[in-house]
Amino acid sequence: KYSGKWNDDIINGQGRIISINGDFYEGDFNNGNIEGTGTFISKKEKYKYIGNFKNNKFHGRGKIIYDESQIIYEGGFVEGYKHGFGKIIFNDNSYYEGFFSKNYFHGNGEFYFKDKRNYIGDWEKNKMSGRGTFSWGNECKYKWDYKNNLREGTGVYSFGFNLYDGEWKNGIPH
Repeated sequence: KYSGKWNDDIINGQGRIISINGDFYEGDFNNGNIEGTGTFISKKEKYKYIGNFKNNKFHGRGKIIYDESQIIYEGGFVEGYKHGFGKIIFNDNSYYEGFFSKNYFHGNGEFYFKDKRNYIGDWEKNKMSGRGTFSWGNECKYKWDYKNNLREGTGVYSFGFNLYDGEWKNGIPH
């Protein structure tokens, strides 16, 4: 179902589409494609997207809100993926702010846990990997190398008046 302007059987301009499964789109069309700005509501996957589209996919800046989990992402999209700089807030108020690549935390970013812990540094496919600093919210802090969410390589761990400066393997001093 479409309500808008038809131009020689090609949808152009502003319009609205409601699919048989209940999905809903309202916004810009260009040569029959969803392109420009608009709002898409998925009834099956239960989310709402508001932002830019290109070739029928989320592309550019946008915001997606997941109904059941109350997770909110706002930032860049490329061909339907979270990509570029963005921020995702989880339902426990923990959040990640930084770079994404094809829906993954990837590149430089900051993750703040609900219990005041945080990690600032490099990410690879949702895992702390590369250089970074993890703070426990008290006087404990680890700085430098990570691999697959574990301390790996060279790093400094400080806790109160104690300090370990050296090699790490699989998350433990080595």
